[in-house]
Amino acid sequence: PEAAVLTVLGTVALLSGEPAPGAVGRALAARVDAPEPSLLAGALLLRAGCWTEAAPVLQRAVASTGERGAMARLLLADARLLGGDAEGADAALAGLPGSGLVRSRTRLVALVRESPTAWPAMVPALERAAASFDDAEAAEALFLLGQVGDRLGDDELALRAFGALVDRRRGLLDGAPGARLLAVWSRAVGDLLAAGRDVDALTTHLAAWRPALAARLTDPAPLAAVAAAWMRAGLDDEALETLGLVAAIEGRRGLDDRATVLAIAEIYRRTGRPTEALDTLDFLATRPPDPVFGANFDARAAILRGRVYAERGDAEGARAVWAAVLAPPEAAREAGLRVALADAEAGRCGGVYAPSDATVPAPLDLPGDALPGDLSPGRVATARAVCLTAVGRVDEARTAAVQAATLLADPDTSAWASTLAGSPPEGTWRRIAADDAAELALRARLAPPTEGT
Repeated sequence: PEAAVLTVLGTVALLSGEPAPGAVGRALAARVDAPEPSLLAGALLLRAGCWTEAAPVLQRAVASTGERGAMARLLLADARLLGGDAEGADAALAGLPGSGLVRSRTRLVALVRESPTAWPAMVPALERAAASFDDAEAAEALFLLGQVGDRLGDDELALRAFGALVDRRRGLLDGAPGARLLAVWSRAVGDLLAAGRDVDALTTHLAAWRPALAARLTDPAPLAAVAAAWMRAGLDDEALETLGLVAAIEGRRGLDDRATVLAIAEIYRRTGRPTEALDTLDFLATRPPDPVFGANFDARAAILRGRVYAERGDAEGARAVWAAVLAPPEAAREAGLRVALADAEAGRCGGVYAPSDATVPAPLDLPGDALPGDLSPGRVATARAVCLTAVGRVDEARTAAVQAATLLADPDTSAWASTLAGSPPEGTWRRIAADDAAELALRARLAPPTEGT
């Protein structure tokens, strides 16, 4: 009765992993030494990774006849091979009928017994076996191919083999093949990105990545690097999909996902989806402040929100959001610049430059290399010329206009800036500036000019 109960428990444990296979196998092996129960006990010990204990138990099971005896010898070969006894594994396989599993085990033993330098010569035979109609033989050949590729540093071979294996047997995504596929993917894509080979990295990612792998990924950094490569390539939809996976992993692991969510909002803005961008920013605003990075993320989110407002035509709403950004210093400088630019383009130059004190630094005086990437130096120089004109700082206005004429690609605005730069002597200049103030403000409110190349 006790042996019968253990046999039932062992069968359940072998299929489900519960109760603990090693404990049940050990108890069964201690109480029964007949071949068939020994086969179950040995299989349980192997499942638990106890191959040293499994080998003598399976040796008792080889006395079984028919298929059970053949299975006992296959498992005994596995136990001996895992224990480092390749010759003993070879002996256990000797004389077995040539089934797919036997051929697979024979190849595995041959790989173990050969030096890795001989492995490349075995790849063609493994690839032929991987195309076999025998599902078990094909699956084991693919797993061996993947391991050979991994060991030899042939990432393409490893990814192709492990990928084909998990496609053939989806359940293996949760096992060793899935783990190996994930490890090789992370290494291969990371190495290519580090070498600046974005196209090759993205090609490798597309070939190797399976969406179900995201559930196994514990470190989102490799996937975040792939998202960045998509963005550099200008493939925003692919970047958005990848960032969604990154955010899900960060959320599952309790990691700070603010930077990821902010990047998602920026892609929505850039691709003309303002409603989605604002919804994402509203979601970000519900998060409790982070004691270390919260102020910076809040400022970056506010600047992005202002850009969405401005692009929707709500210039005053954008200005109000930017004007509220007071820290940290770098974000405050950028927000101040955007406020000044909005004021200049709306003809409100009084607060941009102080007429009585030309030494007061102004946001529009930031050098071109300090400007945010979306702001054209030509556009800023144009706004600078307009406002310096409005406050009567003629020579500085003329210099700014020269810069604008050089930087702007738009023919009409560039011609206007050239005329402004070559204006008549000072008295006439002041008269023209006063008479044409409305026209200058109107020109500055035109769609932002593009940079020359």
